[in-house]
Amino acid sequence: MFVAFEGIGGSGKSTVAGKVFNWVAEQGSIDFVSVREPGGTPHAEFIRNLVNTGFPGLEDAAKLDPMGVALLFNVCRVDLTNKVIRPALAQNKLVITDRYCDTTFAYQSVFNGLHMLDLIKLHDDVIGLYPKWTYLLDCPGEIATTRVSEEEKKRDQFDRAGVEKQEGMRQAYLQLAERNPGRYVVIDATQSQETVAEQVISHLRDSIVLWKGGDYIYSSQMPG
Repeated sequence: MFVAFEGIGGSGKSTVAGKVFNWVAEQGSIDFVSVREPGGTPHAEFIRNLVNTGFPGLEDAAKLDPMGVALLFNVCRVDLTNKVIRPALAQNKLVITDRYCDTTFAYQSVFNGLHMLDLIKLHDDVIGLYPKWTYLLDCPGEIATTRVSEEEKKRDQFDRAGVEKQEGMRQAYLQLAERNPGRYVVIDATQSQETVAEQVISHLRDSIVLWKGGDYIYSSQMPG
């Protein structure tokens, strides 16, 4: 089973994903792999550092073409998918990722003005893998931006985007969720991170029981 966490910067996505990673690890009976995207392999991490920071040292006039940026994110995803995710799924492992293809669909369509359908077709043609469940931590842009630290903004050009673009990316996510109701689980991320994590774990736990054929014994204890 393959699940992904999505959301704009400041939604609490990575923190909640970490709590869920911990919960899965505490079960002791689930063979799982946790990854982040873009990244997860040496090549993908190298490209991540260049793209997320906006190619430091280059002048604005030397900006990469928007589709070139999208292609680089897909290069990262191909490497991670073929080297880590597909082999883990073939071994019947649970794969949990902090971001996947929907980040590119939402971010590149708003941040770089690309057509979302072109981005989806690119993914379908080159990779073609989608999570079983995508947990969208939904948070209004005006709230999410207040949660992002100055240090995070220095490291990530997407976190530096203003409220208008953050809200635009949020709306792009909600459009994706509306188009894919069988894959998306939308959770109100204005709640406490503990409450959000509890809701994700409740849904994921039930899915694991079905995946394991009903014979899975789990702990209800939340990670600290």
